[in-house]
Amino acid sequence: MKKILFFGDSNTYGYDPRSYIGERLTKEQRWAGIVDLALTGKAEVLEAGQNGRQIPGIPGNEEFVKRFTRVLGCGDIFAVMLGTNDVLLTNRPDADKAIDRMTRLLDFLIEDSSINHFDIIIIGPPLPSADYEELAPYRRECILMNEGYSALCSAKGIRFIDSGAWNVPMSYDGVHISVEGHKLFAEYMLKELGI
Repeated sequence: MKKILFFGDSNTYGYDPRSYIGERLTKEQRWAGIVDLALTGKAEVLEAGQNGRQIPGIPGNEEFVKRFTRVLGCGDIFAVMLGTNDVLLTNRPDADKAIDRMTRLLDFLIEDSSINHFDIIIIGPPLPSADYEELAPYRRECILMNEGYSALCSAKGIRFIDSGAWNVPMSYDGVHISVEGHKLFAEYMLKELGI
């Protein structure tokens, strides 16, 4: 049975912004959990979402590589949905910086023969809401980031899924997927996976 590792940030974790203490949506509510339940008996889904996660830098640090490799060893398909925090957690959002970090991550994944045994999927993250004027520059850079990811993946022969094109509903904060959005996201993801 195939194992799919979804590696991402709070939108993969299923963070519920309605919570005061950072609670997580239930498995039946968050998109990766819904995908896991739908693929019961066909594939195993491993949820590796973490609030605030950015694209990991690849330092010349053997301990970092060892820990990261341990995570990668868990799946047959490594699906990465990162970059939102690389754009949002800055005063001057810059898609190029996120694209550069993703390029270095992909180079590491492709070139390290000890870990390049799995299929890689890059998922362009959902876009911040268009309903908030203050999010407009971040939304614009996220659109550019997803376009850059698409070109990068095409050049490297890696599968790209643009979830930004799905227009899933966001929560009141404009950056986290709503409960309704998680359900829709899962439906699209299941179609893309085709398992």
